[in-house]
Amino acid sequence: KDVIDLNKGINFFEKYSNIEVLIVDDIQCFKDAPNSMTEFEEVLKFLLENNKMIILSSDVALEDLKVSEQFKKILEDSLKMQLEMPDNNTKLKIVNEIINEGLSLPNQRIFFDGLKRYIADNSLDLKELENMIYKLMAYYYLPKKYPHSLQEAIDILKNK
Repeated sequence: KDVIDLNKGINFFEKYSNIEVLIVDDIQCFKDAPNSMTEFEEVLKFLLENNKMIILSSDVALEDLKVSEQFKKILEDSLKMQLEMPDNNTKLKIVNEIINEGLSLPNQRIFFDGLKRYIADNSLDLKELENMIYKLMAYYYLPKKYPHSLQEAIDILKNK
């Protein structure tokens, strides 16, 4: 938020140049604040020169980020890690965890085993996995009905 608000009078360098660790999530959103990037890049360079830790995350691959070439160069010269989507069995465990934490025991019945497996097998990322679960929860809570078959659940997820 501070990067996007740089044009609103925040002295970003003063605020962030004396920290030990800088963690910034969703750097793909910086495309919305192109005029603010120069000061942010100065802070990054300063922190790197002073051996501070910087953790940046993005839902977008480095080559697809819409940031300046100078900013990409800073990122390319750093240690990069890419987290891959977990395998389907791990996704199934995540589905079960979300359902078990988000629904009371009687309401968990809307997610029968075949539906849980479908969600795990057909989600491309964790956000989509969560959205599929929440969409079915909303469908259940709003009209108070739940899918009785896998095909009915698939139709709900595909807005049919």
